[in-house]
Amino acid sequence: MSPPKFVVCCAALIVAGCDGNDEPAPGVSDVAGDASAEVADTTPVDTAPLDTALPFEVTNENKDLRRGVRARVGHVTDGDTVSVWVGTTAPRNYTIRMLGLAAPECYKDYRSTPDGNRLVCTSDDELYGLASYEALKALVEGVTITIDCEVGDNQWCETDPFDRYLAYLVMDDGRDASVEMARAGAGFAYTVFQSSKRADICRAEYEARDAGRGIWAFGTLDEILARMNNDTRGWYRAHHDNRCNQAIAASP
Repeated sequence: MSPPKFVVCCAALIVAGCDGNDEPAPGVSDVAGDASAEVADTTPVDTAPLDTALPFEVTNENKDLRRGVRARVGHVTDGDTVSVWVGTTAPRNYTIRMLGLAAPECYKDYRSTPDGNRLVCTSDDELYGLASYEALKALVEGVTITIDCEVGDNQWCETDPFDRYLAYLVMDDGRDASVEMARAGAGFAYTVFQSSKRADICRAEYEARDAGRGIWAFGTLDEILARMNNDTRGWYRAHHDNRCNQAIAASP
């Protein structure tokens, strides 16, 4: 079986609109992709820093978005979506939907960025949407991170129906970007689909709620949810706290 499709954006294609950031309709943006893809390539994962200038072409370099690969975050689209570059020479570009996190929605428009002509947040759609984007941008944009996915070591990360790869962004100090966004009050633990890091993300969100950080400075839970869209209000009220509490109770 061939591996999942990947997004390849050279400079010319980026200008032409190869962004990979198609906006899904509310309520379907986080459906898990097909986990059945198998990859026969056993090339070792490249873990060299991506900012190392090499005077020659690296042969057999792994430029696939697999668990454990190193990547540089080239662009932040919103509070839970980024594009990354993998490989030290002629790197490949992939769009990632961060696992376990749901950020408030924002309105987007194309802007010229250091990473090409890309979609960026311009204003709130839901409460704190623009601020969430700015928080993730400050946290990871331009940073080299390690990709973690809900697959085995060195396997391709899964994709959602919009060809966005589902992954965690792990920084060099061991912090996970999804956890840190929740701790800053810039996103919610996304409990619609399973996440192996749910307990950590939920704990971080509860910490932010108790401290009144980020979005939680704008009122009570009900007041904040009143400024979210129907989809967010629906899943949050239906099962967010129950599933968070179950995950925390089951974790070490």
